[in-house]
Amino acid sequence: LTEILTSIIHEKKLPLEFESEPSITFQKIIDGCIAYTLLYKAQEIQEVLEVSVQDFGQFVFLKEIIQPLLYKVGDLWANGSLRVSHEHFIASVIKNVLNGLITANKVVSDAKSIILATTSGELHEMGCLMGGVIASSFGLRTVYLGTSLPAEEIIFSSWKNKAIIVFLGVVYPIHKNETASIIKKIQHYTDHECKIVVAGNKETLTHFKALEKIEG
Repeated sequence: LTEILTSIIHEKKLPLEFESEPSITFQKIIDGCIAYTLLYKAQEIQEVLEVSVQDFGQFVFLKEIIQPLLYKVGDLWANGSLRVSHEHFIASVIKNVLNGLITANKVVSDAKSIILATTSGELHEMGCLMGGVIASSFGLRTVYLGTSLPAEEIIFSSWKNKAIIVFLGVVYPIHKNETASIIKKIQHYTDHECKIVVAGNKETLTHFKALEKIEG
């Protein structure tokens, strides 16, 4: 998404790595968030994450902390170390932090728009929220529609907002061929200059990159 935004807005690409800080620091932050999750301490997690944004910047924060933290939570839930309530709890805290960053990023009134949503049946929204943080940091007006949205609503919103990008979260589609048809429909009916960006795991992106004009 950063490369696409850079090419559209002609701004210098922001760094995605923090070369002077050892990775062990990021791991300590992640481990701390997990420890607070086990105790259901929302304020402490939020404070750790907000300080991390200040220390490392939004891009590094997303790549080195939020993304690995989400994977870690998923792994711990899968092996039984975290309960479903723990997973939902920390997800809600992360969502609040990401929404706060989107709101805090200043956007001018006539800014170009990006539509973010997950397709029908897809309930994982963190990719969209992370995309919203990146887009708003580039000065785009972020229009997040939520999860499991019909194609018609995404298409209508792209028209109404004259969007230059439609960002689709499809992390774990149950029916890949059906989801591919939905993406093609969105692609067909949006403005020809509007880019379609699909965000998901490696398996998902490998499946959908065969579609024309789709960015991963």
